[in-house]
This record gives sequence, structure tokens and C-alpha cells, in this order.
Amino acid sequence: MTLEEIGAEAAELTRQDILKACRDGGLTLGRLVETISKALDAEANRQQMLMNGNWSTSPSLTDHNTRLNAVKIAKDILGMDAPKNIKLDAKIGSDMSPETAEMVKGLISSTLYTMDKVGDAIIASLKHFSEE
Repeated sequence: MTLEEIGAEAAELTRQDILKACRDGGLTLGRLVETISKALDAEANRQQMLMNGNWSTSPSLTDHNTRLNAVKIAKDILGMDAPKNIKLDAKIGSDMSPETAEMVKGLISSTLYTMDKVGDAIIASLKHFSEE
């Protein structure tokens, strides 16, 4: 056996031990997905003490911080990063005039840029609400 094969076998044995420990501890894929799903709809109540010493509880409010964290985790699990660069195939302009092909390329580029900025704005607004 080579060192690489021994390393691969050791890594697989370790992975199996970790998966068994997770199962034994009740950590399953189903529970993970269920927990993230609940976090995507998280709400919270705020409490404050009134002048008379009693406590007042707010109605349920959206817990933006928890939801934002759940979105980040779900995005990482699903591998849903927005594309940064997209190469256009030269075939796009094969049946078009060069002017039309450039217009299509520009339209696609500006659409992707706009989508990226909209995503940034959504994340920024969620962060703003979570800080309140």
C-alpha cells in the first residue's frame, strides 16, 4: 500500500466514525434540513419592563439575524453562489450581425451585474434589520 492509499483509507475510516457518532447523537440530514428550514422563518419576541414593574412582550417580530444566518448556511450547503464571470460562446453571434451580438453580450452582462447588486442590497438590508 502506498502512503496515499493509506491516507485515503484513514480518511474514510475517520469519516465513517464521524458519521456514526452523528447518527448516535441524533444529528441527521433530516434534522439539519428541518432546523435550517425553521430558521428561515424565525420570529422573536422582545420584552421590556414597564414603569409599573410589569413586563410587556411584543407581538412576534421577524428575526432578521437568524434568517440571514440560515440563508447563508443554506446557500453554502446548496452551493448557490452567484456567478461572477460567465464566458459567452462565440456561437452567440454566428447568425447575428456584430452589432446585435455586442448588444446581446452587453444586455447579458448588465443583467448579471444588476442581479449581483440586487443580491448585495438584499443582504445589506437584512443585516440592517438584524442590527436593530
